[in-house]
Amino acid sequence: MIKKFFTELSRVLAMHDIETAPPERNALPVLLNGQSACHVEPSGDMCIFPDDLRSPEAAELYHKVAPFSKEVREYLTAIERAPLLKATACRPSPRRNIPSMYSGMKSAGSLWHRECLKKQTALRIPCLPCS
Repeated sequence: MIKKFFTELSRVLAMHDIETAPPERNALPVLLNGQSACHVEPSGDMCIFPDDLRSPEAAELYHKVAPFSKEVREYLTAIERAPLLKATACRPSPRRNIPSMYSGMKSAGSLWHRECLKKQTALRIPCLPCS
């Protein structure tokens, strides 16, 4: 879970033009001009190590990263704790055409049933005919 958290937080921060470095000392370094400004712990808490930058820009970055860290921790925890969803039936409806977004499949048959089972198992969500 820690690796997933750091990976996801790094991705979210990169979308907002905030640099990070690979995790070290069980914390994710947040960089300002290539130097560590603060760190994010696996719990999502922010911390400042003794060798981190001390400047108004570093303090601003600290406060900018904190909400992202909290949000990522919340939704990863929710996903981790979510119960596995199970389809009660996975039979296609005879009157239902499969939407074109599903790789051009035109009819609901045994291929759809196999895809339904794969998605239900891998993604923890029910497929369209099962919902």
